[in-house]
Amino acid sequence: ASSWITSKGFDYIYAEHDGYRRYADPVTHGRAVFFAKPDYWVIVDRLEGHGEHSVEMFFHTPFEEYELDDSKKIFRAQDFAIIPLSPDDLNVSVCRGEEEGMQGWFSPCYGIKQPSTTLTYSFTAELPRVMVTLLDASNLINDAGLSSDMEGLVIDIELESSRDKLVFNWRSDRQTARADLGTDAKVVYLRTDNSSGDVTRVALEA
Repeated sequence: ASSWITSKGFDYIYAEHDGYRRYADPVTHGRAVFFAKPDYWVIVDRLEGHGEHSVEMFFHTPFEEYELDDSKKIFRAQDFAIIPLSPDDLNVSVCRGEEEGMQGWFSPCYGIKQPSTTLTYSFTAELPRVMVTLLDASNLINDAGLSSDMEGLVIDIELESSRDKLVFNWRSDRQTARADLGTDAKVVYLRTDNSSGDVTRVALEA
């Protein structure tokens, strides 16, 4: 399944692959990426399967200096941050240019490798599971909250002068009352100005 939208205010794509379905306990990985221009990205990973699985997610960055919040598992470097919204059972590690295990590298072209500061989130848990990660490109996110299940999720993001709400509804065959919205849209995006309370951005994917 796949879906793709691009516009002046946001980009959105959803795709999935069956590369892990060849295993004894098959898993389908679906990923949605939502870009609220030019502020941040939302990455939603849906892991559909059964039983206990070990999962790793890698984020390769160009930064040499960084800070890592051990409690919230947030990675910060310059004006950029990687923010997981379900940090409780996540393990987090950072490596750069490790010869043993060959982690922490990238290749700008064939035959060349250079060190890359690589953030790894990992966990072992029962599937199905939904993971949400924010990439804050402008150091604008003050806070974020999440409620989710395998049929959909709601993300509330507090910015400096506005609040964003994203609703993902994977059961588009029926209406949902998530976030006080009665809609069967697959994706809903609302931006509300903190001062006036006016909705300044709205978008739907039917």
